Amino acid sequence: MKLLSKFLILPLSEKFLLIKAVILVFIIRIILFIFPIKIISSYINHIIKKTKKFNKVNPPIKNRIIWAIEVACNFIPGTKTCLIKSITGQILLAHYGYESNLCIGVAKNTENKNNLQAHAWLESNGKVILGEHEAEHYKPLLEIN
Repeated sequence: MKLLSKFLILPLSEKFLLIKAVILVFIIRIILFIFPIKIISSYINHIIKKTKKFNKVNPPIKNRIIWAIEVACNFIPGTKTCLIKSITGQILLAHYGYESNLCIGVAKNTENKNNLQAHAWLESNGKVILGEHEAEHYKPLLEIN
């Protein structure tokens, strides 16, 4: 009930943004379960090219888009991964006319040096805007823009 009351007091534009984020996070979760990242990255590029053609009037500011993604990922079980957040962020930012780069990198595992850890983050205008708390420890391997 508390979540519903918080949702109801949001401005209409943020309600729509949050609904878009929830739907997109859910879809991306399913897509990542089914398809490899190579297919997903070409699909992301296709979506971004299509959304850039639209003229955006009064888009939400970037930090509200990131907020909506974080809230959506907290709401849907199994979606708190950096990859789901970053893919969702790139698509939603492009939808509202913002440029971004999805970066995927690796680093040696701090507990076991023989294993690698992977991390995904989102950059815009040269700054990490999503997944920033760990991005500096990773060497980028793939960038989708």
